[in-house]
Amino acid sequence: MTENAENYILNFGGTILKEYNGVYLVKYPYHRDEIR
Repeated sequence: MTENAENYILNFGGTILKEYNGVYLVKYPYHRDEIR
């Protein structure tokens, strides 16, 4: 993931939890209810 992609996610209220095998697990506290 590029630095720009990380900033893009963080700007949308996401939090990068950790990197696992090159895949970032992202938590979106502000959109969690909308994603259900």
